[in-house]
Amino acid sequence: MQSPIYTFLAASTILGTILSATSSYAQTSVTYSPLTAVAVGPNGPSTAKTKVQPWCCPPTALVIKATQPVTDADFQWVFLGLTVPESVPVRSVTAVEICYAIQSPKRDSAYISQTRLTDMTTPNVANVKLDDPTDRFGPGPTCYRVRANFTPRGTLTLHLKVVFANTVDEIRLGMIRLYL
Repeated sequence: MQSPIYTFLAASTILGTILSATSSYAQTSVTYSPLTAVAVGPNGPSTAKTKVQPWCCPPTALVIKATQPVTDADFQWVFLGLTVPESVPVRSVTAVEICYAIQSPKRDSAYISQTRLTDMTTPNVANVKLDDPTDRFGPGPTCYRVRANFTPRGTLTLHLKVVFANTVDEIRLGMIRLYL
């Protein structure tokens, strides 16, 4: 007998995020829109040297641009909350997948330099549960998957550290998928 599979769509009016969850006995995944992402610098959003906004084509993708050149030492991040619907059983997080494209006149001048997942319960600390320092140069469009192995205790946030050699470079984010 084949394993039952169910699919559902849930709209989160609080976050404005559309989630799609697919489950089977073997694996569950939740798919996220990048549109609720925020740019964050080393001391919070006020120190961000990047900006995020919907892209034109399609407007459900997100474009990240720098307001000035950004190096790896500038610690510029894009954060995206990953809300898992209560109806999806969470045993453990096994991977995260990020789809992106880089638009740049010079190859390797813009890239994602780090992929991180944090788990937060109280507002004073977020524990790093996944930290992948692999540089993602694209150019894309492409997707990459980073394996994980942890059971979340609170809310999950995806952190993407970004680097831009100049202000004409763009990183475009598409689908984000969390594997449970």
